[in-house]
This record gives sequence, structure tokens and C-alpha cells, in this order.
Amino acid sequence: MKLRHQTLLLIGLPLTFELLFVGVLVSTSAGLETAAAKESHAKAVLSECDSLRLKLFAKSMSLTSLRVSKSKEPDTLMNAASAKTEKRFQALRALVHSDGKGREAVEAYLATMKHLNAMIDEAQKKYIDGVFTGEFEFSSFLSEQDLFEEVSVYSKRVTEDIDRINEIYAPIVAEFRPEAAKRRDRLRALVYAGVGANILLSLALALYFGRNTVSRLETLMRKLKDFSTGKNDLPPIKGSDEVAELDTAFRQMALERAQADELKKAVQAMVSHDLRSPLTSILLRLQLCQSGVYGEVQPPLQKTFETIEAEIQRLVRLANDLLDAEKLESGKLELQPEFCDAESFVLEAVQAVSVLAEMKQITIEVAKVDPRQEISCDRGRIIQVLINFLSNAVKFSPRSTKITVSVKRTTSADAVRFEVVDQGRGLSEDERQRVFDKFVQLQQSAEVKSTGTGLGLAICKQLVELHGGRLGADSPPAGGSCFWFELPG
Repeated sequence: MKLRHQTLLLIGLPLTFELLFVGVLVSTSAGLETAAAKESHAKAVLSECDSLRLKLFAKSMSLTSLRVSKSKEPDTLMNAASAKTEKRFQALRALVHSDGKGREAVEAYLATMKHLNAMIDEAQKKYIDGVFTGEFEFSSFLSEQDLFEEVSVYSKRVTEDIDRINEIYAPIVAEFRPEAAKRRDRLRALVYAGVGANILLSLALALYFGRNTVSRLETLMRKLKDFSTGKNDLPPIKGSDEVAELDTAFRQMALERAQADELKKAVQAMVSHDLRSPLTSILLRLQLCQSGVYGEVQPPLQKTFETIEAEIQRLVRLANDLLDAEKLESGKLELQPEFCDAESFVLEAVQAVSVLAEMKQITIEVAKVDPRQEISCDRGRIIQVLINFLSNAVKFSPRSTKITVSVKRTTSADAVRFEVVDQGRGLSEDERQRVFDKFVQLQQSAEVKSTGTGLGLAICKQLVELHGGRLGADSPPAGGSCFWFELPG
């Protein structure tokens, strides 16, 4: 699976689950709100019925008081309450208009209330007018006793109607609280479960895809390390994602490098066998010619022979540099350390470049070296480093200048420091950083530049580091350049 698809799944799946969870949460909340609305409705119906009954009871008490007191003053409050009674009847009907059985029970209750209310109103009027004769518009009573017995009968009917209404609505109110508590607990559990499940799902997806991707990336990093050590035979990473595509491109690069390595080995073999051997043979024959073995050599021809010899020597050095570079890269170059004094191989290196120095009238001065400066090193390789430093100093120094070679103990006395100081143009900061890299040549005249390979100082750096030392290049305040290296000793 592609990494972008994994990302979409990692985001989309928890989001989809979250949407489903929100839907269930909304549905549960809606159910709780519906139950609360039903409970509120039932409470409103019961409360209104009780309120109407209480008002009717107060009205009947007022009638009894009127009968006992024989007062002729109308009860203003009771008249106002009677005016509102019909509106309250309509409001109660509106509450139960869609309740089925509840509506039938409430209608029966209202009919009884209306009849009883009408009796009380007319009886109250008769008492106030003082013309109570026992004859009523809605019914006929022979006496007050008959009136109050009828009121009592209808009052009982009101109680019976209220009981029927309670049987319908009271259970709704009674059941709401435990049901609401149950729904709230369910809602709370749902919230906890949903959040927890979403977190676990996200973590599971992140761990699965993350571990898989990280594992594949770690495999790729190991292959990069193997590649950096020269290993080209790298097993493929299975899959079809971007990591696998990167691995395919990387293995293609490794294959191309392997082919390049084979070509490089072929070139190096050619240099070591097919080039250096003929050059050595030519150089030997040239030296025989110069020595007069094949006849006397005239001065003009001797000069030509010297030029040819210098060019052949340059080609031999180039071949040697290429071979040394290959041995150092492959780790096949083995040092042969021995205890030797620093003065001896410094003098040997100076002697090796003395002819080049004389051609430019350059003086090489060796500072006094303590003969006790002994170090353990591969003598031939350290002389090679010194010769390279001295050759560069001669090459890049103006004519008739001086080169100074010195050997001394470092301040900490745990290393011996070799310095080659010339009076050339010096090095910039950027040049000091790059001068020991492979195939880097300093900006000089075309003549000087053409005589170098750009491998000498890079080989010096590797040789010194193989000895456990370090090297560098400075620009002294007096001008020129100072190439130095330190070896443990």
C-alpha cells in the first residue's frame, strides 16, 4: 500500500468511526430528550388536572360559605376564576389532543368538571339573589339537600376521573427518572467506549503502519550503510509503496556503481600492468641512452632525453598514485611500522626533491631536529608524505625563495609535528578546506596546473590517518603556506 494511501486510511478510518459514534450519540441523546419531553408532558397534564380540581374545590367551599353566611355580596375572585376556567379547559384539551386514551379520560374529566362547575355557579347566583327556590335551569332540586347530594356525587366522579388520568400519566412520570438515569449511564458509557475505541483504533493503525514503514526505512538505512562500505549486492525490499520504489532506484544505482567498480578495476589493472611496466622499461632504456651505452649523446639530445625522462617519471607517479588510492579505498594497503628517527627520513625526503628545487633556485632549509625524536611508523609511507609536501612547496613557490622543514614535539608532548613552510601566495579559507580532497587542484598558472593529478594530498591525508595522526594547512602571518602533519610518538 502506498504511503499516501496509508495516510488516508490512518486519517479516514478513525474519522469514519468518529462520525458513526457521533450519530449513535445523537440518536441516544434524542431518545433521552424524547423521554424527557414525554415526562414533562405527563407532568403538565397531571398538574393542570390537579389545579382545576383544586379550584373547583375552592369554589365549592365558597358556595358552602355563602350558604352559611347568607351574604348577598358576589365573590369577585370566584367570578374572575370562573371566567378563566373555560380557557383552561381548552388549554388542557390542547395538551392531550394526540394522546388517545389520555384524551378520552381528560374529556370525561372535563365534562364532569363542566357540569359540576355549572351547578355551583347557578347555586351561587341563587344564593346571592336570595331567591333559592329549588328550581335550576340545568336540573330541578326539591331542596338544598338534593343540591349538595348531587354536588357530592359529581365530586366523586371528578376523583374517579382523576384516578383514571393518573393511571395513564403517572407511570410515565414514575418511569422517567430510572429510565433517564439508565439512558444517562448508557450515554456516559457510550462516550467513554467511543472515545476509548477511537483512541485504540488510531493507535493500532499508527503502530501498524508506523512500525511497518519505520522497519522498511530502517532496512533501507542499513542498505545505505552497506552501500557506503562498498557492498553492491543488496536484497530488494518487497512492496509497492514509495519506500520500495526508492529501494528499486537505489539498487539500480548500486548496480551501476558495481559496473563502474568493475570498470575501475579494469583500468587499475591496465595501469599496473599494461602501463607501468612499459613505462618502466622505456625509462630504463632512456637511462641507458643517457649513460652512453648506445653511443655518445650530444648535448642538444641530452636535453631532450632529460625532458622525456621527466615526463615518464610524471606518468609513473600518476600510475603509483592511482594504485595507492585504490589500495587505500579498498583497505588493502597495509602499513609496516618500525621505530625510526625523524631526522633520517626528513633528510631523505629533502634529497629526493633537491633536483626540482635547484631547477627553480629554491633553498630547502631543515631546522635542527632532535635526534631523539623517534616514532613508530611506516618509514616509506611517511617519506612519501614529506616528498609530496615538499614537491608541492617547490611547485607553487616563486623562484629564488626558501622552504623550511621543521620537526618538533607538540605542546602536549604526545605527538611529533612535521611542518613544511613555503613563501608562495598562501591559501584562502576555502582552499584550506578543500586542498586534501581528491582531484582538487589549486588555482595556478596553466603550466603548474597541468603537472598535478589532484591525488597526492588526498593520499597523504589517508596515510597520516592510517597512522593515527592528523594533518592540515595554514597560512602563516608572514605569508606563504604551512602544510603540517602530526604522528603519535
